[in-house]
Amino acid sequence: MSRAATVYDVAARAGVSIATVSRALRLPDAVRPETRRRVADAARALHYVPSGNARDLARQRTGMLGVWFIEDRAEAVVDDDAAESLQWSLYWDQVIRGIERESWRRGFAALIASTRSARAGELTNEIAGRVDALAILAHDIPTDELAVISERIPVVLVAARHSISGVDSVRVANSQGIKLLVEHLIDVHGYRRPVFIGGVPHSSDAVERFQAFRRSWTEAGYAVPDTPFLSGDFTASTGVVAAEQLLTSGPLPDVVMCANDQTALGVLRRFRRHGVRVPEDVAVTGFDGLELGAGTNPPLTTVRQPMLQIGAIAVKLLVERLAAPERPSVATMLPVDVVIRESCGCPAQPLLIKGMELSARSTTSRSTNR
Repeated sequence: MSRAATVYDVAARAGVSIATVSRALRLPDAVRPETRRRVADAARALHYVPSGNARDLARQRTGMLGVWFIEDRAEAVVDDDAAESLQWSLYWDQVIRGIERESWRRGFAALIASTRSARAGELTNEIAGRVDALAILAHDIPTDELAVISERIPVVLVAARHSISGVDSVRVANSQGIKLLVEHLIDVHGYRRPVFIGGVPHSSDAVERFQAFRRSWTEAGYAVPDTPFLSGDFTASTGVVAAEQLLTSGPLPDVVMCANDQTALGVLRRFRRHGVRVPEDVAVTGFDGLELGAGTNPPLTTVRQPMLQIGAIAVKLLVERLAAPERPSVATMLPVDVVIRESCGCPAQPLLIKGMELSARSTTSRSTNR
């Protein structure tokens, strides 16, 4: 890698003072739009990433791995059926826990930060300059900024569909999990009128799960809609709103498949309030495998993904790239299991349908920017 550009280089290229560069990058509203654009263009052209402090630059390592959680959801619609605790992503909580544990095991500290998607591009550089490597946890990502950052420090994407040269990724076999679940719902229970409650529309997880839903039911000979019944934000509030709409839109489907567990929990709670019996009147399923699902009434049938392992593998990929910066990108796909419980109509004793272990293999490829 070439010498890292400094704030002086950026200032010279943009024709401004270093103080203006600092304000433009840290407090963009404090400078004129034209000046901000010149500084941003200069920083991008020079592959400049702000550093945490001079001491860290001198030794080139901070001993810290960054965890950048970019939150992208609507304001929570909280009521007594959609508790505040279910408006935060419990899935990401588990992934971050896996990152923390593996970072500690490998001798690193984890610096965890979060922001709304609207400020992601502005702040990603800020955290990147303070860590040795960066894990991005997001449904959507600032692609241009990450392409530049990845030339300075290792970056790994968790649950994102973008492909960036030199950037590793770790995801789960969404399609496999939905296919296994649909086969169970058809072969064991004979359901034929499903609906799907989706997640964030631009989330690769939400897209893949709905596409697998459509493909699996269609291949089995059943007609399903071209779009989810409702697309939300992966929170219990989405499930609450969806359940209300289902109750007023005509006959209930025989099974409601949700893009994640928290959405399913919102559906279950609102159905219970209105006296709808699950699974007698309608079955409900989720995706994630949160521990909360085992304690619902009835216990939730779900696709279980290895959330802690996702975090651990993200750290493994970062540490490996620190040791070998020029190696090709690695895209890791982890298998999932289907946990069968009472919400789909099965007996109280839970069953497990395991995904194919072949999906656990990492595939290595050279990605291209897009």
